[in-house]
Amino acid sequence: MTTIPVPAFLKGTSTAACATSDHDPELWHSTDPFDELTAKQICGACPLLLACQAHALDTRERLGTWGALTAGERHRLRTTDGSWLDAAGRVRLPCGTPRAYSAHHRFGETPCDVCVAGHEARVLKQRLRLLEAAHAAGGTYAGAQLHRRMGEAACGPCMAAQARYNATRPRARQRGSQAQPQAVAA
Repeated sequence: MTTIPVPAFLKGTSTAACATSDHDPELWHSTDPFDELTAKQICGACPLLLACQAHALDTRERLGTWGALTAGERHRLRTTDGSWLDAAGRVRLPCGTPRAYSAHHRFGETPCDVCVAGHEARVLKQRLRLLEAAHAAGGTYAGAQLHRRMGEAACGPCMAAQARYNATRPRARQRGSQAQPQAVAA
């Protein structure tokens, strides 16, 4: 068993959920996912939740569950990437990033305006990069499709490439249906 020192604000208090005799102290020291979840649920109802979280983050507690945060969650919050805790106690990343946009979907949420704008900007940047490559190749069918997805008329070279592609499709289908199998000489 690893002993985690009890911070001064918890000593002698009966208001801390972890300080009651109803719970096994090992629960807050365990790295077992079930034990961590149980400890987090108990911490979630504690009146000292925020004080405990602040203590664990300020003193860089490396072990155990503190203020409903596991060691891994506290580590992610310590980074300087702007992470924060939502109302459900989940570590969230700054909005506008690809991972924050994905987290909205993962948690069954509608992405916020900042995440949507960031996602749209990344998609546009990717499309412009692909369109530049299509133009460098002298225009392509894919380039014409990118123009369409971006809500603009295709440029001349891309339009010509699309016309060439479309012109070959009916002929290929027609050739395929008229082709007769050749008899094999015995």
